[in-house]
Amino acid sequence: MPMATSLPLDDPEIKSGFDRVRWAENLIRHLPVQHDGRNSWLINYGTGRDVDDMRKQWEKISGSPWPPPDGTIAILSGAP
Repeated sequence: MPMATSLPLDDPEIKSGFDRVRWAENLIRHLPVQHDGRNSWLINYGTGRDVDDMRKQWEKISGSPWPPPDGTIAILSGAP
């Protein structure tokens, strides 16, 4: 079964303008900057200037564009 690319928003999300992905992103940002899981999640799903910088770093290190052309997700290890 293919993964859904979007989730329907529920009433509280619609009213607040704050969806579950943004909520998760704010929680994940509390992890230490050097935490590989934090950085992998952010590069795959996050937003913001710092995430754009992480994606540029990914492109420089891996030599492949972001997002990867084959649709895979990035797993960062030892990220600064």
